[in-house]
Amino acid sequence: MKQITTKTHSQTSSKSPGFERLFLILFVFLMILIFINSSIFTVKDFVVQGNQGVSTEDILLSADLSHENIFQLSVKEAKRKILQNPKIASVGLKKIFPNKLLITVKERLPLCLIFYRESSIMVGNDLVVMDIIDKNTPINLPIITGLKLKKVIIGQSIHNSEFALALDIFKNVDESLRQNISEINLTNHQIYLDLPNCHHTIKVELGTAGEIEKKMYNLRAILSQTSPEKLAKIDLRVPEAPTTIKLTNSR
Repeated sequence: MKQITTKTHSQTSSKSPGFERLFLILFVFLMILIFINSSIFTVKDFVVQGNQGVSTEDILLSADLSHENIFQLSVKEAKRKILQNPKIASVGLKKIFPNKLLITVKERLPLCLIFYRESSIMVGNDLVVMDIIDKNTPINLPIITGLKLKKVIIGQSIHNSEFALALDIFKNVDESLRQNISEINLTNHQIYLDLPNCHHTIKVELGTAGEIEKKMYNLRAILSQTSPEKLAKIDLRVPEAPTTIKLTNSR
């Protein structure tokens, strides 16, 4: 004869609490999932700070953050997209719940222009190429001439040993003097100055690329002691004996 085994009420009911707990966990998980994906957490408030040369609109467009959920938003990916703009040196993003994003950028500062074929290269203070612009576009930056570049890519750094002379000059002059440098000729080792209240360009002879720190010290001393209107040329080729040539009509 077959034995028929029947489950008692106590055996059946003993599994019910486990099933109920599982159902409750799944239900809570589903509710949380629905909640965090609700429109409450869609990023709607964007705050951009630290930008001056790059517009807020351009930064937000490059980040491509429209209709992003704050939980799903990838900070790393947003940074990568924003940093594709060569005028931005660094960026930080901070999520502020429930739907706000703070973007803090540090812009790359332009250092100089380099003549390149029929254009000008704008180089940042970290030697990154910021832009390639028309040669005739008026921009108040020192122009580097006599530098031969094979290939230039926006967003990448300039690597050229001849450029070291220009960097040494910028390193050893203050900001006000740097702004008055109109040209640095790396072939002839010359600087051209357009100083305030001076109606002519002053040529500065360096001679070689050596002892730039001492030569720039002499240049600052001469400019502080002599009226620029009287100067036609400054000769710094011998650091121990800098000389000046005055205009013939100056007294």
